[in-house]
Amino acid sequence: MAEIDLFGDAVPAAKGRNLFTPGFGTPPYRLVGREDEIGEIEGGLRSGPADPRFASLLLGPRGSGKTVILNELESTVASKGWAVLSADTSAPGIYARMERAIRKYATTSEDSPEGLLPPDRESETEVSVSVKVASISRRSKRRTTPLPNIEESLEIMGLHAQSRGSAVLVTVDEIHSGDVEELRSFASDMQRLIKRRLLPIAFVGAGLPNVRNLFQREKITFFLRCHDEPIGSLNQSSVLSFLSNTLTDAGREYTADAVMEMASASGGYPYKMQLIGDEAWKISGSRSKVVDSVIADLAIREASNKLRQRVHESLWHDLPRSDQAILKAVAQHGGLVARRTLGASLPLESSHVTHRIKELVDIGCLVRDGRGPIRLGPLASMHLIEDIMSDEKESALATTAEHAAEHTPMPEPNR
Repeated sequence: MAEIDLFGDAVPAAKGRNLFTPGFGTPPYRLVGREDEIGEIEGGLRSGPADPRFASLLLGPRGSGKTVILNELESTVASKGWAVLSADTSAPGIYARMERAIRKYATTSEDSPEGLLPPDRESETEVSVSVKVASISRRSKRRTTPLPNIEESLEIMGLHAQSRGSAVLVTVDEIHSGDVEELRSFASDMQRLIKRRLLPIAFVGAGLPNVRNLFQREKITFFLRCHDEPIGSLNQSSVLSFLSNTLTDAGREYTADAVMEMASASGGYPYKMQLIGDEAWKISGSRSKVVDSVIADLAIREASNKLRQRVHESLWHDLPRSDQAILKAVAQHGGLVARRTLGASLPLESSHVTHRIKELVDIGCLVRDGRGPIRLGPLASMHLIEDIMSDEKESALATTAEHAAEHTPMPEPNR
């Protein structure tokens, strides 16, 4: 029977359907190039609370695939019988989200422990009276009783899992956006349950790499002691495999040169890889359905425009001026520069430049392999930076011209 979409129309088979998913956290049609990262975390989850990886953080720039990996880990352990509690900190209220996750587990799982949810309370009797006849009706309301304590609920789940040779996985996405006091309290609960009591309650969080600075500054020790799993760019072979196989399964033919060009343009950045593939599929659908170099060029250009609108511009305006100055300096050297040359071109202390370069590498604006040269990363657009510098130059020239005009003496009239 054909699958039906929400408009009631038949969904086309994979061949003939766009299989690219250019959305943050959207599961990809194929998960490639993350075997090492997933295997590392799964190894820790398999070993138990004594393994440092039993509490881990996936750290990578926006669009690197952290949420996808988190979802994959959740799916894997759920298939092994683990309880999974998932939340995010994109807005305050992590405990409310965790309570909803616990309630959902308690009401849908066949193996939910007794005492996890307190009984709901009943309402009072309601009386209604008419002119000549009194009528009494009883209306029963089920009032949800709040959980006594999230830590206590997790403890009940952990002990229950322990008695069955199983475990609980708690995941928190967007951890860099969390309220500091909520994170501190949550970290304290996790510390007691996992590290002190050694209950089988695993934790995997996901966030931007610079969240480490927050944990250090606020002395949130549990997160500082978590195992770090960096989520970087995909290698070229993984990107080629993803693009070629996904295009084939979607019913698109392609030339080898086109796929090579698209893979190279992605820079191994999963979100841009999906954007380019999505554009190539759509453009080729209105043409010959063969993705050639012409279509690849158009797709890369359109994907770059969307990446600029959705990511680069907002990220740029969030950066401090010193970081913007570093990126401008790299762009002025063609996007690739030696560390010493970069430092010499900036009116900043060397130690400050070193610290900021590390931060910009962490968030994906710069890339540096070892002690090699520094280049712009996938979240820094050369075109955007060049446009900004051009606008600033024009603005400075206009200001200089206005200033000169204001101070130019008026010629004396002829006598």
